Amino acid sequence: MIKTHFMQEIINAEKLGITNDIKLSRFNLSVDQGANAGQLNRLRRQFLTYSKMHHVEVDQIPLLFVKYLNSNM
Repeated sequence: MIKTHFMQEIINAEKLGITNDIKLSRFNLSVDQGANAGQLNRLRRQFLTYSKMHHVEVDQIPLLFVKYLNSNM
């Protein structure tokens, strides 16, 4: 759910023409640059695979997902 919420905020920012330093309001985090829906879905699937292979605390998922996006976009 969190990842889907983030993805929707990024897509909405892209629609508004915001392509850099996108603020994700729910967790006070930001993504360095935007991406289209296809790219975000691919990154989400990759993050899910990563998080299944590594023990990830639930409360760390938002921060780790944003870090993952920033390092892979």
